Amino acid sequence: MGGSASEALRVSHSTHAFSQTIDLDAYVAAYAETGFFGIDALYMNDDDNRRFAAESTMELAMPVLFLSGVYDYVCDTERSDMMRPMRQACHDLTIVAIKSAHWMMHERPTDVEAAIVAWLDAMK
Repeated sequence: MGGSASEALRVSHSTHAFSQTIDLDAYVAAYAETGFFGIDALYMNDDDNRRFAAESTMELAMPVLFLSGVYDYVCDTERSDMMRPMRQACHDLTIVAIKSAHWMMHERPTDVEAAIVAWLDAMK
């Protein structure tokens, strides 16, 4: 295909219909088969996750993009100190606030795409 990553994202998004109904059906089928524990385990492991983050010495020098959901009360990165470890570890961190809750790609796909494309374009 050639071209930049941001061009590829634009083409991909414009040629594939984004249907919440189809996505919801796929999620329901997958969770009916495998259960919800796997994805839910991350949220039930909060103490260990915080301890790991506090003890981590990992640093990232490459550009990092984090999309924050303004109304996300599941992973509240807007009103809590949850982002502190990422801010410390990522030397080239860009944070973009999306006016969405937890499932921002479903709630605000155009805003998510625009944020990613703008971030990629800024690296040219």
